[in-house]
Amino acid sequence: MRILLVDDSRVTRELIKVYLIAKDVTLLEAVDGQDALEKVRADPPDLVLADMRMPRLDGAGLCEALRKDPATRHVPVVILTSNKDADTRRRARSAGAREVLQKPIQPHELLQVAHHVAPDVADRDLALLGEPAHDLDQLLAALVNLTVRFITALQTSLTLLRHSLLRGKVRIRMTERRDGLHS
Repeated sequence: MRILLVDDSRVTRELIKVYLIAKDVTLLEAVDGQDALEKVRADPPDLVLADMRMPRLDGAGLCEALRKDPATRHVPVVILTSNKDADTRRRARSAGAREVLQKPIQPHELLQVAHHVAPDVADRDLALLGEPAHDLDQLLAALVNLTVRFITALQTSLTLLRHSLLRGKVRIRMTERRDGLHS
């Protein structure tokens, strides 16, 4: 999964990086909403984690800009905030955030939300394939993403099966017959 982490605090970015580095995540970084908007438009990630309060363009503004652009409207955004008031949560949700997480971020909560939102990535790519092709590159990217996800899932399944077979946890019984091998 490719996650774009958007926060003007280098310390926060480093802390979250520690949470995600060992979780098979490719972490991209942006220093504010404007920087993130440019990066998402150039190469959309699977998920955006964005701080609510940032210079140039805040998290809600980033969400709104992504939702307005047909090429980026399917990119899920999770807002991170240190504000505890309901207005901040309402503003983030109305801007299009899928989730709002309270800082300081708890690693298990962050991973749980990322995995909750991540299945939508394949759905997003399928939705793009079903839409009229306004942008052939976008359509091709969606097809490539789905193909890569399928191959990765197949490779993981085969690796797990191989390890199980090597450990003797799974046994395949083969019998020989005149017309060949049958299980």
